[in-house]
Amino acid sequence: MRKFEENFLQFRQKGFIWWVQPNDAARLKKDIIPSLFQPGNYPDLYLLKKTDTRLIVRGHFNDPKEPLIIKVFKRPRIKDKLKSIFQAPRSNKEWKVGLELSNRNIPAPSLMASGFSRRFGFLKKDYLILREIGGAKPLNIWIQENILQESISWSEKKRIIENFAQFVRRVHDEGIYPKDFHSGNVLIKTEKDKPPVFYLIDLHSIRIKKKVSFRERKKNLTQLNDFRISLTDRIRFLKAYFQVKRLNGLPIKNIVKEIGLASMKHWKYLWKKRKRKCLRERKENEWWKIGSWKGMVRSDYVSDFSQILKKIESNYAGTEVKNIKKSFRTSVKEVYIPQQGKNCSFIIKEFKTAGFMSNVKALFRNSRPKRAWINAHNLIMRGIPTSAPIAFGEKKRFGIIQEGFFMTKKIPEAKTSDVFLKKITMDLNDSEKASIIKDFLIRLA
Repeated sequence: MRKFEENFLQFRQKGFIWWVQPNDAARLKKDIIPSLFQPGNYPDLYLLKKTDTRLIVRGHFNDPKEPLIIKVFKRPRIKDKLKSIFQAPRSNKEWKVGLELSNRNIPAPSLMASGFSRRFGFLKKDYLILREIGGAKPLNIWIQENILQESISWSEKKRIIENFAQFVRRVHDEGIYPKDFHSGNVLIKTEKDKPPVFYLIDLHSIRIKKKVSFRERKKNLTQLNDFRISLTDRIRFLKAYFQVKRLNGLPIKNIVKEIGLASMKHWKYLWKKRKRKCLRERKENEWWKIGSWKGMVRSDYVSDFSQILKKIESNYAGTEVKNIKKSFRTSVKEVYIPQQGKNCSFIIKEFKTAGFMSNVKALFRNSRPKRAWINAHNLIMRGIPTSAPIAFGEKKRFGIIQEGFFMTKKIPEAKTSDVFLKKITMDLNDSEKASIIKDFLIRLA
């Protein structure tokens, strides 16, 4: 072994080059490296994220007191494999960024080890190992649970928004520019009677610069401008960011207006980008194929999905079913299916092709079940409430779809708008009915 980056050690094992904290070298060799080659020996591994280019898992590795995060970097495309001959491993890049953040006193996950292997010059394996930050949550999840659901007091919300704005300002003032700076790439740790602590993650997208330009700051603030949060809270965040020190000589009012206009373009770009993602295999969704059926299903329903499909094909024999709608081309049913010991309600919409022209059109566009799946995700990503999409399926013959279905979870106690309005206006006079219907339409719009 030899010294590396002052406080780290470098060694070789099984064709890998590793950098590791000196105190962690023994654990790395004994518990962690074997898990990379024999993951079945470590049943506590939990998948956190899965994309085309990255796999992130969490595990204890025989030490329940200190869980670790392992990032596995992948290069699925040929051009990425070719680039790897000339480029440093991504784990090495994140490692160096992590060291820079530590030197500048910016909170980030603590580095434990980094390793890679090559074959004939091509990068074969690429790993980064970090210590988990106990009690921290992704900021986007924290926002959903606390700000959007209004589960914290106004004063606490105001304090945390202002603290986060000051953190972002300090990140920029230290010359740190995260290219993909959204709330999912920040962790937050809150404790009673203590200020919140924010941590930067997704280190591979961070650039270390002498100075972050005004244009780059504006881009980051646009990325963080979450449309789901109220306008008042978003303006409060921007004011707290610029209150530390004025930038570029522009009035805050003008800068806020610029960021607002840029945010609209950014949101449209995100919606378009995420529309494509809902058809990719990720942690949340998986492709499935059973016989002549093919489609996509939420990952937490994969184990039971073959049974669900059998019920659909058998026309729900032995299953409690309530018919909601039936026509020549579509039928909608409420189906009660046992899930984890509970009888859960699902809405299944079935589609059938009708006629020659329908078959011709199906060759050139997405099928109706696939469009329903995409549209449901479009609503969710825009913050519009809808029933959770569970799965869709298509049955094709000679490339032409014959039938399909789209499955969602039933919203408890939900009613259609006509039934709801009829019920609440039943005993009211005409003027009161008009007032309630007007208020309902305004909320709907």
